Amino acid sequence: KITDYCSLSGISIVTYEDEVYPSLLKDIENPPLVLYIRGKMPDFERKLHIAVVGTRSMTDYGKCVAYNIGYSLSKNGAVVVSGMALGNDSVAMCAALDAGAGCIGVLGCGVDIAYPPQHAYFMRQVANKGALISEYPPGTRAEPKHFPQRNRIISGLCRATLLVEGDKKSGAMITARCAE
Repeated sequence: KITDYCSLSGISIVTYEDEVYPSLLKDIENPPLVLYIRGKMPDFERKLHIAVVGTRSMTDYGKCVAYNIGYSLSKNGAVVVSGMALGNDSVAMCAALDAGAGCIGVLGCGVDIAYPPQHAYFMRQVANKGALISEYPPGTRAEPKHFPQRNRIISGLCRATLLVEGDKKSGAMITARCAE
């Protein structure tokens, strides 16, 4: 059922054993066995991928920093990877799109689910210019327990992780710890 749905919906399925599975991701603790990808299959081996993460309740300064980092990275050939969350994550990704580049959103739900719901249009933009990635099958709703799992994938896809701002117990800090 899942493969039929993915095929009809333009969602790629990449397994741990596939040649295109990101080699960096294989090195993390508990790598996902399956990735669902909506959009263009990213070139993880030839392009520099940088995670940009932060808080949902960003400051004006953090918003400016997230935008400038996302834009500069993209203009200089790097690919911004983030979690599609409200705040710093989505600002950095919007900046990448504004720079004319693609970006990658890693989700804590299926790639066919808009989360947060107000990001439905934004998700379509990301999928059109870059990719949405999840280890959760299509139709899987966002749950709090999915986000720490998502954060390990964000850092695992990247050579570096930039934390714009975040509380000590935030998801951004989880991503930063995963990157260590």
